[in-house]
Amino acid sequence: MLGDVRVELERAESGRYDVMVMDAFSSDMIPTHLLTREALATYRRHLAEEGIIAFHVSNRFLDLVPILDALAVDAGMHAVAMTDVAGASGEAEGRTTSIYVFLAERRETLDELASDERARRTDADATRRPWTDDRCNVLDAVRW
Repeated sequence: MLGDVRVELERAESGRYDVMVMDAFSSDMIPTHLLTREALATYRRHLAEEGIIAFHVSNRFLDLVPILDALAVDAGMHAVAMTDVAGASGEAEGRTTSIYVFLAERRETLDELASDERARRTDADATRRPWTDDRCNVLDAVRW
């Protein structure tokens, strides 16, 4: 879907997707409303039982992995973060390091991804508050 995914999903029939990819977080201004408890609830209504939501969260200024981890913990979901390091040869070809976070309802759905050497199951920090439509502190994510 192109456009604001939350708006488009609310308009859509209740189809079920095996994979949903969110790729809107690499600029200086991130759409925080796509990383809230309410947004995740909308995505989940359209996710197949064994589906995966993939977030491309590469960003020079913000570390969004803990933000998504807090959402996963809050929702009772499971998360795996993966870092694809470009390395010197990749950078020479114009590639940069990319960071992804995958969420799924079932831990087993992420087992194959988690077994990749570039991946790790995220640390479930139950003390971190998830972002909501009413509360979103971007300073939580700043790379100081």
